[in-house]
Amino acid sequence: MEKFLLLFAILDEQRCVDVVDEVAERIGAINTIVRLKDGRTKGYNTDWMAAIGAVERALLSLDPEYRRRQEAPLRIREDEGMERPLNGKHVVLVGAGGAARGMAFGAVERGAKALTIVNRTIERAEKLVGEMKSMGKPCECTAMSTAAFQAGEAGQFEVVMNSTSIGMHPNEGDTPVHSDLLRESMVVFDAVYNPRETRLLREAKGQGCVVVDGVEMFVGQALKQFELWTGMKPPIAVMEDAVLRGLKLK
Repeated sequence: MEKFLLLFAILDEQRCVDVVDEVAERIGAINTIVRLKDGRTKGYNTDWMAAIGAVERALLSLDPEYRRRQEAPLRIREDEGMERPLNGKHVVLVGAGGAARGMAFGAVERGAKALTIVNRTIERAEKLVGEMKSMGKPCECTAMSTAAFQAGEAGQFEVVMNSTSIGMHPNEGDTPVHSDLLRESMVVFDAVYNPRETRLLREAKGQGCVVVDGVEMFVGQALKQFELWTGMKPPIAVMEDAVLRGLKLK
């Protein structure tokens, strides 16, 4: 089967393909294009499970029994048989852009009790909230301005995910979440991968949170892309090493 893979960061990327994977269709965004045997192109979204899988495994890592069962370090792998630790959790998602779509979909799809989408432009957050509500899942979805969130109006939450570029080089001093909103045993995910430890993650560690860096998502989505591209299982260690070396983190 002849295949090729491309990455897109445009709003109407689905117009560039002949057919869209069912999950990507539901998300409303693709980041990967594969040429099928018959010459048609098909779009996929590999971001959502990379991010959500990282968060789910971080939540599971809080369970001592789960940790004892593991014989290898946690990996970001799609596993339909795994538990769904997002069940009943309140997730705060910072950002309402393209990356946020997959994360929002994943949180709702994997059983979050509540999803608060925070954005400087409240209208964009409201639009994404409307799309998540249309999924028909029992998840309370709410839009909130950045100012309201930083003032503590989101209430209690167990997971926070940053989908924005806030804190990325060269603006390492910025953070999307005030440290006084973070508390022990909360899971904090940051999609930013340069620097690997952002101010958000550094302050989250200081508050006793379980942190997940952007390299986890970066590698995770690439593993699935490799599989779609080649039809083979990805060499995880090799790809992780290549990413870290490419980012000069190793």
